[in-house]
Amino acid sequence: MAARGDREGNPNRSNVSGAGVRALLRGRTIVYPDDMGWMLLSLMLSVPGRPTSEEAQPPTPVPPSTAPAPDPLPKSPVAFPHPLLTEILFSVPTKNGDANLDGERQTAGDEFVELINPHDKPIKIGGYTLHDAAKPGKSQFRFTFPALTLEPGQVVVVFNGHESKIKGEQEGTIGDAATPPRRQHPEFGNAWTFTARAPSTRAGLANGGDYVMLLDPRDVPVQCVIWGEAEDPKLPVGHRCLLERGPDAEGVSIQRRSVEGQFAEHPPFRAEGLGTDSPLMPYSPGVFVVPGLTRLEDLPPYRGAR
Repeated sequence: MAARGDREGNPNRSNVSGAGVRALLRGRTIVYPDDMGWMLLSLMLSVPGRPTSEEAQPPTPVPPSTAPAPDPLPKSPVAFPHPLLTEILFSVPTKNGDANLDGERQTAGDEFVELINPHDKPIKIGGYTLHDAAKPGKSQFRFTFPALTLEPGQVVVVFNGHESKIKGEQEGTIGDAATPPRRQHPEFGNAWTFTARAPSTRAGLANGGDYVMLLDPRDVPVQCVIWGEAEDPKLPVGHRCLLERGPDAEGVSIQRRSVEGQFAEHPPFRAEGLGTDSPLMPYSPGVFVVPGLTRLEDLPPYRGAR
């Protein structure tokens, strides 16, 4: 007697439904008469599996990158995570001496010190201190930073600030030792800008000879820039403080010409777009380019080359 579902009565043939055949064929659907179907099924199951069209295609080779490798950052003379002194105005020019843009020239108030983050990672400058060679007291210029993070390539400027109402204090672009600025100052190259609010004209930088010392939050000397007749500071044996000599200067700032370069007199500079009638500036607070991190054309209002 034929097995149920086997019209030919073949006892060796299993009852495989159409769904079962499709399952055996792993998703490939074939339409066939019953007897011919078994023959085709046997033949297909006996043939080694062939790769699908996707499997048959060799992997597409990935072409090597044609993008140029980024230029390495210039090597900073101070180690991470310290900032780097880059510009100092200790001899305020008689003409065009309003460096802090408060509308007046002040012998002490317009003096400034500029620092940058020369590293490829953010640094925290809260607790770092700047001071000059005078003994602590009313005659010493001294400023300690409040909490502030400098992103790679960012600049910070500290004006002496004596008797100065620097533009931007109401807008939150000027900070002091108690409070950091809320945002960067667009008229100083987008630098983070501070006033030291020096209490006296004597609390300034001496033109004939002085230095600016940078201390870390533990009061460890990091960097010292010396000029004129000032003697080197007395430092402990084995110190790692970077000692540098800047040139004598009159009516111009001294400026590091590159991250790895030395200090020199600031060259006369006219910002592009201000017109040929604008004065040549002997300083540029807030403007310092670190190749690979910042570009001069991105630092308002100095959109041009020195």
